Amino acid sequence: MNMWICAQSWIQVCIPFGTLLYFKADEEDANMTQYRLRL
Repeated sequence: MNMWICAQSWIQVCIPFGTLLYFKADEEDANMTQYRLRL
C-alpha cells in the first residue's frame, strides 16, 4: 500500500515534468524546422 502511494506521487510529479520536457523539445524542433525552411 505504501509503495502504491509512492508510485502515485511519483506519477503526479513525473507526468507534468515529462509533458513539459516533451513540449519544450517539440517547440525547439518546430523552431529548427522553421530555421531550415528559411535556409
